[in-house]
Amino acid sequence: MPAVEAITNIAALKILNPLGTGPSFPILTPVVFVQGYTYPGDGGGGTFIFRKHATNNPLSDDGIFIDSSLPTVKTNGIWIRCFSGYIDMRFYGLIDDHPNPTLIIQNAIDYAERCAQGLGRPFGHVNSNTVFIPNGTFYISTLTIKNGVRLIGASTHNTVLVAIFDSNPYLIQTAPGLNRDIQIENLTMYGTSKDAQLTWNATSKLNNNKGCLGFIDQKYNGGGGVWDSVFRNLKIEQFTGDSIRFVGATGEADFSMTNQFNTFENVQVQSAGQLKKKWPDFNNAAHALILLGANGQLSFTNCRFDGGDYLYNEQGLPDYSLSGISVYIGSAVFDPPLPIDRRLNIPHPAVINFNTCTIQSAAVLVTIESCNNIKFDGCWFENSERAFEVKGRFSTSKAINILNNSFLYCAGKYGVNPPYEPNTGVVILSHNSQVNANNNYVVDTQQNELARFMAVDTELVGSVQVPAKNLGLNGTGNYFEPIGIGLSYLGYTRGIKTNVTDFTGGIIRIDSSKSIYLLNSTSQTVSTILSQSIAGEYLFIRAAQGTVTFVDTAAGNLYLGVKNPLVLQNGNTALFIKIDEKKTSSNYLDTYNLVTVLQ
Repeated sequence: MPAVEAITNIAALKILNPLGTGPSFPILTPVVFVQGYTYPGDGGGGTFIFRKHATNNPLSDDGIFIDSSLPTVKTNGIWIRCFSGYIDMRFYGLIDDHPNPTLIIQNAIDYAERCAQGLGRPFGHVNSNTVFIPNGTFYISTLTIKNGVRLIGASTHNTVLVAIFDSNPYLIQTAPGLNRDIQIENLTMYGTSKDAQLTWNATSKLNNNKGCLGFIDQKYNGGGGVWDSVFRNLKIEQFTGDSIRFVGATGEADFSMTNQFNTFENVQVQSAGQLKKKWPDFNNAAHALILLGANGQLSFTNCRFDGGDYLYNEQGLPDYSLSGISVYIGSAVFDPPLPIDRRLNIPHPAVINFNTCTIQSAAVLVTIESCNNIKFDGCWFENSERAFEVKGRFSTSKAINILNNSFLYCAGKYGVNPPYEPNTGVVILSHNSQVNANNNYVVDTQQNELARFMAVDTELVGSVQVPAKNLGLNGTGNYFEPIGIGLSYLGYTRGIKTNVTDFTGGIIRIDSSKSIYLLNSTSQTVSTILSQSIAGEYLFIRAAQGTVTFVDTAAGNLYLGVKNPLVLQNGNTALFIKIDEKKTSSNYLDTYNLVTVLQ
């Protein structure tokens, strides 16, 4: 027998006997060239070497490691594929009609994870941590991506994974514990609403709610999360569960599991909202993207998150009403809410940036609850009843920045299901939050006095609905394109000004607001302003009811010049500027200088 032999396929390799006779079993054919996995030239061939078992015996995965079908050979050694670079799924015989692509792709991922951790020696191949899936359509139950593994397709639109209709919650999920350096690239992934088996009933609604990427709270040895990972060139459509779900730690004072330092580029997501055309009472409870709990330092660039494919009839009108929330970013729900002094201990998303993204076709395009430092810059928003709902339901949302964006038909143009009613649209709705909306371009045909660009939500106080408290809504440089009647009602806002009714101790607290109305039915005295403004910012203050007297005292932080005391009658206004300056004997490090008075 020659030292090197060429054979047809893996089946022939399994019945090849590389061993001689006698007690030492000499290897007669240590190296074999295989022409293909099933057929010559199918991409699954290569060079194999037979190694006798050592103390660490590798297990066959029918791709990199191949067991012999001959009992004597299997007992003494294993065939090992010789290669460098990608772990090509054709090494495992992956073709379009493969009966179990889930198993063999998972085998490749498991091998790649061992290599990434340096656990493949002496039989593995260091640096072979990239699993390559060729063009084709492959039906998958669920895959577990692991630490240090890169899963890539040949091309975004031609390498397709279709979710099998089963009880697994996600098409791809992470292993328990900390997962770093994951990459998923160049894939199209379809959900179960593409499957003809999908059914609907009044009780269970959908009989399957499978998501796509599920990176959820699975701690191991006290920690976990996804770090330093990249998701690029992905197309995700028709999942009835959450398309992308990142869940970090959610318990009070629990920061042991955080998803952080992750990048998303050219990730195009379309949820299953179009099912509403087939089932009118279907309300899309899933999200195109959800970030829950401890998530930080995430960036999304040139991504799209749609509530569904928005379908039109022959007249060009929508075939169904919008429903659901496309992007949800928030903290876990505590019911009843935690006391105020404990709310800072709730893990919440922070430092999340969306750049040049598109978000479309949902009742609410983005909901933000109890977060800080969330930025949308240079993005496109279209087709909604609310573009943004920013809430401080559990703790105050702060530094929410909506900058340099375009909004088209985002204030209820098409109408949606309850709880929203047609003709009550608002582009940005705020509740117990601090929101900056600057340099945005807004176009909407919903031209009536109920439509708003910015507004505050309402809350029940006693038995009366009143405007919700806000730290401050700030808006500058926004442009509202007039349509039809030549007016832009969207330029109207509600909530930019803050009403102050508490004058306890001569102090008014105005948070980040710049337009303040002092509401009181009797005379009040003010010696101190507490604000989250910074030096150089102006405050417009008006006495809206009764009389307000401002006094310049040593213990306060007002500087009134010759206007001390300053008396504002009902309807009078004053303009102050904040200065970085501590008055003698004052307890405060800032001073509010009077600029002018209009009486």
